[in-house]
Amino acid sequence: MLASFKGLVDAMSEATKANFRFGKICVTEGAYIVDVCCVAGLTNQDAEIVALFEKFDQDVERLELNAGCEDPTSASACGVSSPSLDVLEAALEMRRSDNVVSVVLDDGQEIELAAPSQDAITALPPREKKSRKVDGEITGMGWGDERGSRLEVGNGSMFLVSRLTLEEAYELVRQKQHISGVATWDHDAYVLDKPVYEKELGI
Repeated sequence: MLASFKGLVDAMSEATKANFRFGKICVTEGAYIVDVCCVAGLTNQDAEIVALFEKFDQDVERLELNAGCEDPTSASACGVSSPSLDVLEAALEMRRSDNVVSVVLDDGQEIELAAPSQDAITALPPREKKSRKVDGEITGMGWGDERGSRLEVGNGSMFLVSRLTLEEAYELVRQKQHISGVATWDHDAYVLDKPVYEKELGI
């Protein structure tokens, strides 16, 4: 779950970099926490955050309406930017495991980050994402799907490794293997099809 939360924070940081800065993720009992601060020159932080979350609400509504159309269009065609879509997809990933993302304002008010339905995301045509270089120690694992299992690499980035079983993933974590390669985006995850391991596999 930490990897999913980090993915959300990274997406939020990229989408709001003109106005906000995000601190380091802190782990507490039952929650992950990160501080959000306005950049210099913005004086009403609460109002800026409320406006941002209202925009995400509107983007969710656009995606849901688009999914109900006979011929759904792309996210950009219905008014949702690529950075905003990244945030909403990450929010949906958190919601799948029954985790709610919210922000507590300076005045104590708590507002929740909206997440689209799976149908709203599935209705969108596939979009191209740049490949990502993978190079680091395997630090965790997770459930995948029929394609393979997920591995956490380095500081929390999660990749789905083709044809990797859960048993093999467990051994890779136990051995603290180093993995490298190039992951490409496939529907809902970055997939590493040809991983390279530093040490000879004992699996």
